[in-house]
Amino acid sequence: MGLLAMLGYCVGLTQDVRTELSDVFETEAVVSKKERMPANSWHSFAIHAPFMSAVPDTPEKHYIVFEGNSLLLKVDNADLYAMLEEGEKVTVRYRQLTRYIHDYIPPNFNSKKLLGSETQQVFDSIEKRN
Repeated sequence: MGLLAMLGYCVGLTQDVRTELSDVFETEAVVSKKERMPANSWHSFAIHAPFMSAVPDTPEKHYIVFEGNSLLLKVDNADLYAMLEEGEKVTVRYRQLTRYIHDYIPPNFNSKKLLGSETQQVFDSIEKRN
């Protein structure tokens, strides 16, 4: 198994990513910022001689930033953008998505080790507070 694992590692085929989604967390927060980014019919141009290409149509974005004690969350949602004002107090419900990355660490090709992890907040819902 060690030789086959070493060959797989050399060509980048041995990394495993495990994903976990937490239960719902709830925290008090404030709408700290709203930002609207209009649609753009031509996002960018890249010139590679002798060819030219473009990335078409980026949709309109409606960002709302929520800040709380343990939370900084940026959400793209047109309905929330229309409903909320900056400075408004809300209760935010969110989950944490964690990705764990495992792979071999040379010269040991008998078992994989945890190389790292990354966590991000995933918006669930909000409720206005009085």
